[in-house]
Amino acid sequence: MQWTTPKLMKTTLTRILFCVTLSLLILATHGLGAVITWDTTAYQAVSASDISNVGTQVSAISFSRSPNYIPPGGPVTVGGVTWDSANIVNGVSFTVSTSNSNIPGVTTTMKIENGNTHGTGLNSYLSLFTGSPYLADASSGGAPITFSGLTPGQTYQLQIWAPYYGGGNNLRVSDTIPTLSGGHYNSANQSPTLLSGTVGGATPQYALGTFTAVGTTQNLYWYGDLNNYGVLGAFQLRAVPEPSTIALLAVGTLAMIMRRRFRVSTRPELVAD
Repeated sequence: MQWTTPKLMKTTLTRILFCVTLSLLILATHGLGAVITWDTTAYQAVSASDISNVGTQVSAISFSRSPNYIPPGGPVTVGGVTWDSANIVNGVSFTVSTSNSNIPGVTTTMKIENGNTHGTGLNSYLSLFTGSPYLADASSGGAPITFSGLTPGQTYQLQIWAPYYGGGNNLRVSDTIPTLSGGHYNSANQSPTLLSGTVGGATPQYALGTFTAVGTTQNLYWYGDLNNYGVLGAFQLRAVPEPSTIALLAVGTLAMIMRRRFRVSTRPELVAD
């Protein structure tokens, strides 16, 4: 029987490990973000049971307004989620790290243009959406919500709500910058259009989406359909508990197989002829 030389086997193993390491490095430094897969349904906000509790909380921000809030401020716990509350200040840009809602190592950065407050006397759940910051659609490409410090290969769930808003504006979100077409801003991969709520009338709508991080950063662009403004009520990001387990097991299994082959190549007596 002809045996593979130890030198050749060692070279093969080294090349495989190099390729795996290089692939992980490319994923870790990829800054464009992953494709978000959205549910096609725009859900109506009804009760705190709407709030997703799948997996673990990564970030959660509401724009409910209070004189006690300093952007970001809070916290307030609703539906098992701890929310940072961001006040509405003209042109504000802020970063949330580990203050209240974010897990260690993950930061959430965003900028708004201005906003309003609509609705009082609502329950704790619907009060999360009484603040309604807005952003001109034409500005959305340069002012995304940015999640940093994510884990490549981890699956995440996004949940995002439109706010109460008196002007009838609405909300759409996407992982790519929207472009103007037919008088409206659209993206090839966007959420369903979420209608804002009206006090004393319909409640705001929300959407759910998932993505598997291809790097440490994910951008979320938000914009509207009416009046060229997008309005935002609240959003949360959660880590789904079945992330890259299969991929990690595959890499581990490959390493074990190659280690076994290397041992056999250096000690042929371990294998019967």
